[in-house]
Formats: sequence, C-alpha cells, structure tokens
Amino acid sequence: MVANVVVGKVGEKVITEVAKSFFDYLKTKEQERTKREAIIAKRDVLTAEINAKKELLSEIFKGIFDERQNTINKLFDVLDKGIEKGDSDLIDKSLSGILTIIQTSPFANFKEFDAKMKDKNFVLDLDD
Repeated sequence: MVANVVVGKVGEKVITEVAKSFFDYLKTKEQERTKREAIIAKRDVLTAEINAKKELLSEIFKGIFDERQNTINKLFDVLDKGIEKGDSDLIDKSLSGILTIIQTSPFANFKEFDAKMKDKNFVLDLDD
C-alpha cells in the first residue's frame, strides 16, 4: 500500500511536470511564430523600400544618361558644323564641351545624393 502511494505521488508529479512542459512548449511555439511573422513583415517592408529605391535610382540615372547623350549629340552636331565651315572657334568650343561631359562622372555626387536619400525629411522633386 505504501508503494502505491509513493508511485502515485511520483506519477502525479511526473504528470504535472509533463503538463507544465507541454504548456511551456505551446507558449514558446506561439512566441516564436509571432517573432517569425514580425521578421517576415519587416523583410517585406525592407524589400519594398529597396525596390522603390532601385526604381528611383534607375529613373534618375536614365535621365542623367539621356541628358548626357543628348548634350553630346548636339555638341557633335556643332562640331560637324564647325568642320563644314572651317570655324576653329566652333570646333574648339564643341570639343571642349564634349571633353567636359566625358570627364565628368555622373556618379560624382552620388555620396551626397545617398546621404540625402537617407534623410527622412528630404523630398526629391522629379518634376523639374
């Protein structure tokens, strides 16, 4: 009879510990699920921000390179006219303009631009 009481108390304690461990597991499982959902949500927000910045930079660089191309093409037209007319001043100015554009990197001010993009108060106006 004493053996049954001892086993009963041990069994009760084991069942209590198993139940406690099970409920701790369920609580931890829910906490980890919530953490994963938060991580996924943050990932989605950051991915959207990166894609928006990528699109913005793509548009900006497209505009910069289109502008450079148009300017260089116009300067070559001026160079051709200078050559046709034998106008050395026109030739010199058009070549100087072409060289200035070629020697100037479109990425020269990128650090400044990047710093402004990180500023939450900076507003980029693309309509100008």
